[in-house]
Amino acid sequence: MAETFLRPARCIKVTCETLKVRALKTIKMIGVAMVATMLVSVLAGCKDNTAAVSSSRAPHPSSRSVPTAFRASPVPKRQVALADPMRSRLWARARWYTLAHVQGAPSTTQTAALYTARNLYVAINCAGSTASSPAIPLSKLWRHSCAEVWLDTTHRQTGMNFYEIVIAPDGRVNQVWHKSGSPPRPLANGKVNFDHPFASIPWKTPGLMARTWPHSHSLTPGWSAVVKIPLKNLPRALVSACKPGARYRINILRYQWKHQGGAAKLDQSSLFPVGAGCLPFAPYRMGRLVLGYSAGDDLALLSTPPQ
Repeated sequence: MAETFLRPARCIKVTCETLKVRALKTIKMIGVAMVATMLVSVLAGCKDNTAAVSSSRAPHPSSRSVPTAFRASPVPKRQVALADPMRSRLWARARWYTLAHVQGAPSTTQTAALYTARNLYVAINCAGSTASSPAIPLSKLWRHSCAEVWLDTTHRQTGMNFYEIVIAPDGRVNQVWHKSGSPPRPLANGKVNFDHPFASIPWKTPGLMARTWPHSHSLTPGWSAVVKIPLKNLPRALVSACKPGARYRINILRYQWKHQGGAAKLDQSSLFPVGAGCLPFAPYRMGRLVLGYSAGDDLALLSTPPQ
């Protein structure tokens, strides 16, 4: 179901090497020494979705369970992961998950992940909204039909550093490093704290790239994307390794916008439950990403963030 939505203003931002600011000096500070400006608006209301389901590439709308973990499979040697997921035999063998709408109903969007010794690959298959993005600034791609990958690959994974990757149907990519001086936490009543400040830093990770392909999904026009994420090239706080058994935090979202009568309405779906516009303020709502399989994996505990 579509809902009227205005994304909170994000704080703007640092440039060049000064972007590598290590910490914000205070929780409530608006000016930061390193040319970062933090401007955070309050967005009232935040509804959860309830479901994402592991499956083949064919959706299973009857399932409403949230996965305990999002698993990335290893890429065999001499196999190419940056390939059309709707035609690739490698992606056909991956474990696919269906995103859910804000109200919990399974959507027409699916995702899977693979990894090599250097890169994490995330594939997203999207039915509908095939038009390429117009010539708009990268920072505004999220206001058009797109997919997003959110990552926390830090050691403690407290949500103080996390990465946003926006992929448009035409293959353009926007990258933002989100940074906070303290771990984001919900309010006492459990609602998202939209007053929690964070810096949104435009970034460009060397080697990060995406490819997209137009498709028809069961006679419905759509598109597919694969994004390659070199974890060792992320901002310093997020640098990590693609080792079997590694566990990180992730969420994958799909935005479909409709403009009617001058109002923009957003139909959002996500892999792990998160309300529309909440994730920048609630990175603790990311789910668990697991690279491969390792002895001692306890799937019942994988969705619990480390303390």
